[in-house]
Amino acid sequence: MADPSVTLEPTRVTVDPGGLARITVTVTNSGTIVEGYRIEVLGEAAAWSEVTPSEVSVYPQQSETAVIVFSPPAGSAVSGGSLAFGVRARSTVDPDAATVAEGDLDVGQVIGLQAKITPATSAGRWRGYHNVWFTNWGNSTARLKVTATDPDEALGFLIKPPVVDVPLGGSAKARITVRARKPFLRGNPVRLPFQVVGEREDAGPPTGPVQPYADPGRPVVEAALNQKPILTRTVVIIGALVLAAAAAGIVFLATRKDAHAELPNSVPPRPELTATASGPDTVQLSWKKIDQIQGYTLFTVDPQTKRTSASQTISPDLDQFQVSGLKPETRHCYQLQAVRPRLLSVRSDLACAKTAAASATASPSVSGAPSPPASSAPAATSTPTSAASAGSGSSRSGTSPSTGQSQSASAGSSAAPPTGSWIAAARFSMAQGDIDSVITVLAQNGVTATWLDGSRYPQMIIDGGGAFQWPGPIAYVGPFGSPAEAAEACTKIDPLLTGQPPVDQTCQVLQPGQQQ
Repeated sequence: MADPSVTLEPTRVTVDPGGLARITVTVTNSGTIVEGYRIEVLGEAAAWSEVTPSEVSVYPQQSETAVIVFSPPAGSAVSGGSLAFGVRARSTVDPDAATVAEGDLDVGQVIGLQAKITPATSAGRWRGYHNVWFTNWGNSTARLKVTATDPDEALGFLIKPPVVDVPLGGSAKARITVRARKPFLRGNPVRLPFQVVGEREDAGPPTGPVQPYADPGRPVVEAALNQKPILTRTVVIIGALVLAAAAAGIVFLATRKDAHAELPNSVPPRPELTATASGPDTVQLSWKKIDQIQGYTLFTVDPQTKRTSASQTISPDLDQFQVSGLKPETRHCYQLQAVRPRLLSVRSDLACAKTAAASATASPSVSGAPSPPASSAPAATSTPTSAASAGSGSSRSGTSPSTGQSQSASAGSSAAPPTGSWIAAARFSMAQGDIDSVITVLAQNGVTATWLDGSRYPQMIIDGGGAFQWPGPIAYVGPFGSPAEAAEACTKIDPLLTGQPPVDQTCQVLQPGQQQ
């Protein structure tokens, strides 16, 4: 059985979404018998096309026609552009006898572009930053050229990327940097509006007046830069303070006198030191003043071992110095050294003097250690004693250095060691009861101890030269003439106080200095 002949008129047709388009189909029977043919549309257009009539009967060597109506739905359901379709005529008697004719549909474009910018208003002294989003609700992709303008021409724009491709049903972003052309120092912030437009590359130049309503083919958004002054009130104040500080620094550097600039760059001469005992606990030192030096260093020297036990700095303006708080009937030796920046003189010869014996009315013995307590528990009394009994082993009452409250007598009495002497500080605590217990334990083991108020010795130093401060009571053994003797006492004290509160401490070698 012969295949039918199918022709389309026209073979190409244009239709808009929501519109109609018609073509005519002619079916010719090239056979020798009457045939019936079913006509159908092939391809994507079949869903929105209608054939009238859908079946035709054709005599041999004759033709019949049918009409096909294309009606794509409105909106973006159908993609715009060229769309191929086919029309098939199939025999109702022999399904293998069929012919397909092809044609093209040009589906019109639906434009639906929208734009959104964030933030709507940026703020800055020189520039602001914005993001523009373009969304495509049409039925075909769109390529947009992004441009920005401002009515006052007070702004410059940098757009990245300058051209965006917006997919069907999707979105694309462009970043816009807005820069003020004329920054200003002072004043109130100024609002500078601008407009961002997405122009379709396939669209021609705009004609006619600008429409008052939104154009879906030309998305437009409005935004603004809130330009601030360069110098705010806070910046001005801070700048003025910085300038004032800089000016003061320049004046100081220009006018200050370098104390070391005029000192000779040579080793100072060797001092000549003399020592004279001026009392049972005082030695007077004198020397010939040396000019153009930074100062002196006075060394305390053990007369037997010749070992330096302490040092202190003396002003370059002095030519004599008194050492007090010394042990009576004892030979005390000293050396003096002149100092220039990074240059030291040779130490002076050893200058020694023996202090006189203490008078009968003198203060407690230089050992500063009270007699051991009579029992292991702290002694108590209800009758206050005078301050004169502070150096004895008798019971006392007074003010606790840690609490400032009236206390009953403790296991040992507060005693001031001579200035320049060394002590073996057994334990430190803000609780007077802990100090009394330490003194009692040491007394039970044959070691005489007492305590002092650390807050009254601001110039206290630890063996090695570092400063040491403690604001409360200190239980100690001593005094000693050198740190070595105090260190030897510490080696005996620590084993006796194992587990004795406060448990996290060890014995320290200290020089209390002058009591305040």
